[in-house]
Amino acid sequence: MKSISKIELSFYISIFMTTIAKSLPHAILTILLYSKGLTISNILIMQSVFNFVILISELPSGILSDIYSKKSVYLTSNIALCLMYLVILLQRGFFWMTIAWVLYGISEALFSGIIDASVINKLKTRENAESHVIKFKKIGNQLSMIAMILGGTIGSFAYFIVGDKLYVLAFVLVLLATLNIFFNFPSDKQLQNVPRISPLKQIRDGITELAGDTRLVFLVGLSLVGQIFFQTHFQIWQAYILFIGFPKKSLFVFYLIFQVIGFAAYAIPIRRHFMKLLIAVAIVSAVLPIIVAFSTIWVSLAAYMLFVFIFMFLDYMYDVLYALTISQERISTLISFNSSISRIGSFAILAVNGILLEQIDIKSVVGLNFEISIILSIFIGLFCLRAVKATKEKEVE
Repeated sequence: MKSISKIELSFYISIFMTTIAKSLPHAILTILLYSKGLTISNILIMQSVFNFVILISELPSGILSDIYSKKSVYLTSNIALCLMYLVILLQRGFFWMTIAWVLYGISEALFSGIIDASVINKLKTRENAESHVIKFKKIGNQLSMIAMILGGTIGSFAYFIVGDKLYVLAFVLVLLATLNIFFNFPSDKQLQNVPRISPLKQIRDGITELAGDTRLVFLVGLSLVGQIFFQTHFQIWQAYILFIGFPKKSLFVFYLIFQVIGFAAYAIPIRRHFMKLLIAVAIVSAVLPIIVAFSTIWVSLAAYMLFVFIFMFLDYMYDVLYALTISQERISTLISFNSSISRIGSFAILAVNGILLEQIDIKSVVGLNFEISIILSIFIGLFCLRAVKATKEKEVE
């Protein structure tokens, strides 16, 4: 097995440090924001502003990184993140925390599909490019899971000792990650040599590429449908755990368990010929949401965790196949476009969940959303298989 290249190693080190930094406050964020003078309504407004900033910034950042410099866009992302940490450390109150989360939103938008796209483009020039890209995605995702576990664990204990000074460690980690990329990651000129085009032409070319390949359209659709599951899981899992009878002290244990489930899902090898097998597995797994909604505590929990494992793997597979299918020239534009579509869908899903939770219990909401997500995934997956078959027939002709 070939050793990891310098560009991959530089990316892994950077993503590991920045993920730890972002994960430090995960388990205690609400408590921290309360200490900064915010109310729960303030927090919800602030999170809405954060999501809106990402929504309007993500696609432009992808377009610019395809046209100009992915490395520079990534470094700007980390600078915005460092500024966020400084604002949290030096200020308090709703206004300043909102400013901090605006900076966070800008950072996340600039980060999405940028520096990893440079690595993927480089890997696509090698022999057996597909296996290299799959390996890169696998290691990156698993490192992120490990970093989230490590960051969440450190943060949950350190906060009660040092308070918001926790963000000093976050600042240092992001600064080190930034310096690592600045000195060790090659510039775009070393990765590609294409003439610069206008942003409008980049958008037109991206839309043309997407519309011209039904596989990409279906993969975007699968990612969008996946948001029904992910938004339900990420936003409601704690309430679900408490609803079925577990104490508050157990939440951190379940947080770790879900990270381990994600790590295991990312360990499964990706193969294009898995699609038919996955459709069969998805059809069988359609019974799991019913078990989640109507079974006893432990049976419901087991079905929930198995469903999380299945969807974490499916999302991982969609991500890999999408990265392999899109062109090198528009990789960041199309990754950001896919992410923006999913984010729009997530807003709608969160709104619907808010209405549903006023009408029915948490287990029923979870079961309903999980069932809808798997059924829609099955139908889109079947259409995707037909599209792949049609594409192969055209190539033969």
